[in-house]
Amino acid sequence: MGRAGSLPIGMGADGTNMSSLFNRLKNRKTQNNTSDDSLSISSFDEEGFLCPICHRKFNDQIELGEHYTAMHTSPTKNNKEDDQQQQRQQQQQSTANNHLTGEVNERTSAQDLTKELNFWKTQFTTSEESRMSLSNELIQVRQHVGDLEAEIEQLKQQLQQSQKRLSGQSQEIASLKSEKDVYQSQIVVFSDELLIAQEELKIKQNQLSQLCDDLIPRPSSDDVDVLKHELVSVQQQMNDLALEKENEISKLIQELSTYKSTISDRDNHVKLYKTFFDEMNEYSKQLDQFQFQFNESEKQSKELNTYCTNMKNDTNNLIQLIQFMKEKFLLNKTKLNNRIDQYETNFTQLHMLISRNRIDDHQLTLENMIDNMKNSVQQNFTQIDTLTLENTQLRNELDQLKTQSNTTMEYNEQIKNDLKVQNEYNTSLKSEITSLTDDIKQMETTIEQLKNEKNELIQKIDTGENGIDTIVRQLTNEKDQYENQMKDLKLVVKQNTSDFEAKERQKQSLLNEIETLKQQIEDMTNENSNLKQNINQKQEHLNDFEIKFEEKRIDL
Repeated sequence: MGRAGSLPIGMGADGTNMSSLFNRLKNRKTQNNTSDDSLSISSFDEEGFLCPICHRKFNDQIELGEHYTAMHTSPTKNNKEDDQQQQRQQQQQSTANNHLTGEVNERTSAQDLTKELNFWKTQFTTSEESRMSLSNELIQVRQHVGDLEAEIEQLKQQLQQSQKRLSGQSQEIASLKSEKDVYQSQIVVFSDELLIAQEELKIKQNQLSQLCDDLIPRPSSDDVDVLKHELVSVQQQMNDLALEKENEISKLIQELSTYKSTISDRDNHVKLYKTFFDEMNEYSKQLDQFQFQFNESEKQSKELNTYCTNMKNDTNNLIQLIQFMKEKFLLNKTKLNNRIDQYETNFTQLHMLISRNRIDDHQLTLENMIDNMKNSVQQNFTQIDTLTLENTQLRNELDQLKTQSNTTMEYNEQIKNDLKVQNEYNTSLKSEITSLTDDIKQMETTIEQLKNEKNELIQKIDTGENGIDTIVRQLTNEKDQYENQMKDLKLVVKQNTSDFEAKERQKQSLLNEIETLKQQIEDMTNENSNLKQNINQKQEHLNDFEIKFEEKRIDL
């Protein structure tokens, strides 16, 4: 009686719970899978009371008590019935528990599948959008690379043209050197001829004096006086002519000295031109080196661009993978929390419904599931560690890129300094050219003065005798020859100056080309600096993400 009386009191709540569970399972089987959120709770708890043994419904607690005492409390009749009823009840509870666990597992698996499908759909759309953006960026980068290749080909053509111009200038310099040697030999010949002419003049003066002495007859005293007067006048004229000739000879000697000084100055200028063209050859060598280094820098820039694109792709993939892992980790965490809550609720329900042996078995399954979840969490942590290692490798590669960009900047600064030195040297050459033009103008003024003196001499000599006229004419012819030679020299100097000006123009065009190259190098350095800034920004984002990730890891 004690056993039969105590058991229904404890089983009243359990019986109501089991009946409510059975009714819920029936309602879930009849409803659709899509309307899982609209599951209604069983209507057993709305009105009336149920018998825990036969599950009959009563409207009042008194009726239920009378029914229980009348039908289920007689010891002689109902002991066997109670045992059978308890066995049936246990079987029903076990089947209900099995149905309940299966239904719960089906429901959780269906919810998880829908959530995972939604997640993968969103992930697929985001990946498609990122792929389209990356393809657009790739097209832009390829267009930029094509533009750079076209510019580099233009620069190569300009360098070839400048080399051809330098070779032509070297040939012109060789021709100028040969012409200078010819002029020096002509000047030596002219100086020798001048000395010979001076000696012939002295001989002719002596001959004139002898002829004058021989022509003096022995006439009467009147003739002697007339002849004396004529001789005195002739001697005066001869003295005047000799003085004039000496002055002319001194002037010619001065002109020769000036010509020698100009020739020495020209030799110095030719030496300067030699040094200049040697420097131009060195500069052409430097241009070749610069072209080689520019090609290397171009290759490095291409490698940097490809590496940066790869880095962008890798960083984007890493960011996507980290986001995916993060979201997956959060989903797993939420799933674990939900499952733990469900298992706790189920465990509490099962603790009230099932015996301790069944509870121990269920605890073992729960512990196994928790261990599996812990293992999955550890796997996630190992994946996170691998991602951190990849991030460190990316940082090291970014540092290497920074060092390479710094070396290219230093090389560009050296090229700028060399260009400044070349510009200063060009200004000094321009000042020397202006001084040469001033010297040529002074020579022109001296030649005009000589022409005026020549005309005066001709006017004076026209009043003298025939012998003196012939001598003076010879001297004037020689002087005309020297003037013609001076004119030829002047024309040669003008040609040399015009050639030099043409070379200066070519040099200016080369300098302009170098300035364009310099501007292009500055543009390349600006692009490298922009790439460095982008890489630094990405590195900062990675650092921030790592810090946040480590904080979340510590929190977990």
